[in-house]
Amino acid sequence: MYYFGFDLGDGESCITWSRDISANEPTPIPVAGKLSFISAVAMLGDTPMVGSLASADNPALTDLQVCFKRHFLENRPEINQAVLRFATGVMNALRQNESVRDIVDDPEQTCFIVGCPAGWQDEARARYRKLLSEAGMPNIRLASESRAAFENALCRRVAHVDAGMIQDCVLVIDIGSSTLDLAYVCDGEEHNVEVVGDVKLGGGLMDEMIVQHALSAISNPAARETLEGFLQRNPAWYSRIMLEARALKERYFLKEEFYFSSGETLEKFIRIPGLPGVSGLTIRLSPDIVQFDIISRPHPLLDGMSFESRLSNTLTSVHQRIREREPRVVILTGGPSRMRFFREMCEEEFSDSLVVTSTEPEFDIARGLVYAGSVDEGAARLLNDMRAYVAGNAVETLVSQRIPELITLISDALGEKLINRCVLQTFRLWRSGELETLRDFETRTGEAITDYLRSAQGRLVVESACKTWTHTLMDQVQKALDEIARRHGMSLGRLQAGSIRLGSDDTDFGADGAASNFVTIVQAMVTVVTSVVLGMICGGSGAALVAAGPLGVIVGVIIALAASIVGGGIVRETMMSLRIPRPVRLLFPEAAITTQGNQKRTAESILKVLTEDEAFVGNLASQISALIDENLASLIRDSEVKFVA
Repeated sequence: MYYFGFDLGDGESCITWSRDISANEPTPIPVAGKLSFISAVAMLGDTPMVGSLASADNPALTDLQVCFKRHFLENRPEINQAVLRFATGVMNALRQNESVRDIVDDPEQTCFIVGCPAGWQDEARARYRKLLSEAGMPNIRLASESRAAFENALCRRVAHVDAGMIQDCVLVIDIGSSTLDLAYVCDGEEHNVEVVGDVKLGGGLMDEMIVQHALSAISNPAARETLEGFLQRNPAWYSRIMLEARALKERYFLKEEFYFSSGETLEKFIRIPGLPGVSGLTIRLSPDIVQFDIISRPHPLLDGMSFESRLSNTLTSVHQRIREREPRVVILTGGPSRMRFFREMCEEEFSDSLVVTSTEPEFDIARGLVYAGSVDEGAARLLNDMRAYVAGNAVETLVSQRIPELITLISDALGEKLINRCVLQTFRLWRSGELETLRDFETRTGEAITDYLRSAQGRLVVESACKTWTHTLMDQVQKALDEIARRHGMSLGRLQAGSIRLGSDDTDFGADGAASNFVTIVQAMVTVVTSVVLGMICGGSGAALVAAGPLGVIVGVIIALAASIVGGGIVRETMMSLRIPRPVRLLFPEAAITTQGNQKRTAESILKVLTEDEAFVGNLASQISALIDENLASLIRDSEVKFVA
């Protein structure tokens, strides 16, 4: 599969591609001669021209449009048209590229992963996908730009940041031209933490502020009014000035430290011919203009707030929502992340985290989209194979093979407890004279065994044995699924932790599957098995059979002791009804009751009850298998992998 990552930005766009992502990182493809090209589209007849070709000084070009993505949520016809034309122009450029022209239109081997703001809802995403499809883009998937930034950071690594820190807990702040996206990712699970209004907060808004500052700086009111009226009537000219403002902004922030220390002003004069009394417009940037006229000035598109205050509120709001687990790393990406004030505000808000800035922010999203597409494609194939494993009979075969071990564990655990908790207790009552005959002792012991098996304590004994068995069983299921994952170059988190987390084959999920932390599959299995087993033992003749096993042995021991003390020749029936004097009873040692042999014989009687009924064993295996399959299917459905739409 060939993966194309298309980062359609409000200011600049980029497209990358890769075939074997495990061996090759995504490579940017030039469009209109640029790896990162201007998000501008103009018409040359019926053909859309994009990037530098759209902004060229060519009188044959018409309908120049820029900054259309920031207005996409408004769902205006001219904005939808701009997106369609721009995507069409990009596809035309790819078809002219020798490296990809033979594959770019093939949906069988090509997948386009296109970024969109995390804050976009289903309606906007569906409309976006439809426009891209009409532009000729095959096999389209959408992924949030913040997730793409995270995948890029995880796969390509970030300077001074090891993979463990990223896999632990990271906040990715992606500031683009039109939006601010945030991805909070802990243990491989993404939490969208975008705040209402972030879809308006982007670096492209500053381009508009630069133009507005330049217009307000015209001292002659009549000249200013003439120029403003001209730009309102000629949106293509306004788009050209916006492009110049963006270029000026990029030049400034690439050398911001120089301008910040020198205080110099960077300016550009844009000549506009044919206007009475106005030769053009001069746009300027300096540290003072940035601070006082750009980032600190209230703007109507930000509901009357300034860029700086809106950003501060957004960062603070996000931080409050994730304070329970601070990110170890905050990664800043997107072209505007180079801005000094943006970086400083992030460092101030997340002072306990390592804040790093990407070295190639203009390519991060497009590369991350390819990584996201590849990960999700592999995850989808893996989960399909896991579903096939669940749907087959592998689990039932494994459970059936291990049922004897489960029953043995339960029988051995109960054998020791029944002797020491039930038989010994009633033996002491008989020995002290509270029970008159061995017949009374036998009856009371049977009742004590039944009561114990139905008690919380008895249930806990069975549950403990079940936990030991289910832990071992689930380890075997885990191994089977791990082998499936390895075939796809991926790894799984521990199933006992109640979730399936997918990662690359070198991902370390940590010790989150501790044997004591049984949830979901394991706990559900313990509950079901305990109820079924205890129901079998206590129901019908089960309790009588269990009681008869140890009592038959123990009563025989007592009779033998009595014969040696009272005298031989006493038959069992006589002894069962005989009122042995208390002083004589005191001669009977407790050690004769609690022997390993008696515990073993008790376990054997329980084992006999649980294994003689073949239908019971078969039904128990079926119930356990169905429970595992059901829970695995649920975990697969609710997998922490967030698939691209």
